[in-house]
Amino acid sequence: MSALEDLWKFEFKQTIGQPGVSIIVPAYGQAEVTANCLKAISRTLEFCETTAEVILIDDASEQILEDIFQDFRMLRTIRNTKNLGFLKSCNRAVSLAKGKDIVLLNNDTIPTGRWLDHLVTFRSTHPNALVVGARLVSADGRLQESGGIIFKDATGWNFGRGWNWEDPRCTYPREVDYCSGAAILIEGRFARAMGPFDERFAPAYYEDTDLCFEARKSGGSVWVEPRAVVIHFEGVSYGRDSEHQTKPYQAKNSSVFAEKWKSELVNQYPSGEVFTWRARTRHSKSRIIFIDNEVPQFDNNSGALRTTAILQLMLESGYEISLIPINGLRREPYTSNLENLGIEVLGPLELCGHYLTQIKETIKQIWISRVTVATKALKMLDPIMNDVPLIFDTVDLHHVRLEREESLRKSFGKSQQIKKEELEICNRSERVIVVSELERDYLTGLIKTPITVLSNLHAISSRKRIPPQNQRGVFVGSFQHTPNIDAVHWFIEDVLPKVLKEIPNFEFWVVGDRPPASLTSLTIPSLSIKGWVENLDELLDKMRLNLAPLRYGAGVKGKISHAMSIGLPTVTTTIGAEGMNLTDSLNVEIADTPDEMVEKISLLIRNDQHWESISTAGQRFAEEMFGFEHARKVLKDILV
Repeated sequence: MSALEDLWKFEFKQTIGQPGVSIIVPAYGQAEVTANCLKAISRTLEFCETTAEVILIDDASEQILEDIFQDFRMLRTIRNTKNLGFLKSCNRAVSLAKGKDIVLLNNDTIPTGRWLDHLVTFRSTHPNALVVGARLVSADGRLQESGGIIFKDATGWNFGRGWNWEDPRCTYPREVDYCSGAAILIEGRFARAMGPFDERFAPAYYEDTDLCFEARKSGGSVWVEPRAVVIHFEGVSYGRDSEHQTKPYQAKNSSVFAEKWKSELVNQYPSGEVFTWRARTRHSKSRIIFIDNEVPQFDNNSGALRTTAILQLMLESGYEISLIPINGLRREPYTSNLENLGIEVLGPLELCGHYLTQIKETIKQIWISRVTVATKALKMLDPIMNDVPLIFDTVDLHHVRLEREESLRKSFGKSQQIKKEELEICNRSERVIVVSELERDYLTGLIKTPITVLSNLHAISSRKRIPPQNQRGVFVGSFQHTPNIDAVHWFIEDVLPKVLKEIPNFEFWVVGDRPPASLTSLTIPSLSIKGWVENLDELLDKMRLNLAPLRYGAGVKGKISHAMSIGLPTVTTTIGAEGMNLTDSLNVEIADTPDEMVEKISLLIRNDQHWESISTAGQRFAEEMFGFEHARKVLKDILV
């Protein structure tokens, strides 16, 4: 069965009212190539939410495409009475289009997946973006383009050309010089005002580049959205041979473009590979290499939530970010979430050496989190990056946590070796980050490096919390962290029996990733081991109080700062409250023995007025200490 015979099985969805976009497919002959493109559009629209009209503009083909596709339901066909060429055909179709925005799609393309939704969603979240381009992939799976670069001499380069199409250096959105017109979304009013193409570039070539420069002249921006993947059979429409068809116009139009934009081109980078890495993204200050043990799973543990927030604030400050997870795992959906923000998420550090050398002159700082990560990373980075400023984020002082665990268990372990390594890395860094004033004061006498406090970060809820009329307490924490396992066991064994004598209907819920068998095997009626939950705040809304019965640890406890940010009162220990400047019975309840803990839990369960007082004061405190405004000021000082 030929492509044309198979085509009749497909039709486009009917739209009611104004379509979200008009997809314009210009064609000159090549009915089977065009049929494959239309089929792909039809298939993808079935699971795209964006409403669209599809316009096929036939540039006076010898084959009358309108006749060939007459039974293709919901397809608008427009035929030029004479051959106008690619550019003027697009302009004519745009003038007749009904959609709010315009999508230009070559007939030698195969759009994939939710390509259209990705383009439209990106533009809706970036109102300044007047042009958004897709990631173009060749039929052999190699990357054709993920955004384009225009150099000072008006020559261009398709960024990533020839790479693996999934290379992480090209899978995150970037503001770019231009995107090829083979698959672009253009803001509707701008498209109609511009034509969209300047007819000085007829019949083709440089018209898309010119459009992108016009977008910036109009106060807008141009972006590539790599989630929108379009296969492009490059050259099928207009030929690969520069001696035939329209290819000769490429050289001519380069000169036209250079003359038109000569005042802007002086600000572009010179041509050459050495400048490609800087030129791939417009308007970035410089790049920060951020190294951690893994891609942060923001809904898994407080350290990852803090890391994610720091990365967002760095982006907000105008920096380009390259994240390198030491374990090399690109866990989903976390990797895609970060890429969608505009963060480059690379593979294992061992595979990044050559790339880091290539982009070294663009790197402002290397930010490494945790002593265990820094020890491994610096062995690999020292030969090539030892002159790049290093920021060391302790996250928590690991050796302090280990010393306390060894003291509690009356055992000797690795704490002294970790302390030696941690202090050595502190002393070789340009700046050290800690999460509390307590840790800053402790380190001040041990190292010479400047120390900055950057604590946990939370979006503070504006909602006034009403005390739930139940008797539930919750513990939240990842069980890959040994202090959390110890805390839950201690509470179950030493505190819970006493709580139940005082409050027989008390329920203890335990939430967190990978609870050990020593907990999941327990069968206690008042105990509920939930494991990881997708929507933590939804679950916390059902809780009367937050419990953090920690007996050892270090740093600022995210389980407490997060609970405070949403107005959920907490009962914790002196260790749990350490470094947070909390005040017992004002914004938290602190108890270190089972009997004290029973007393504090009973008070918060039975006294609504006291519950509300702790809730309000805790939320106010969280806004001052853990809100984004405070963090922005601190991070600005660090990065400057």
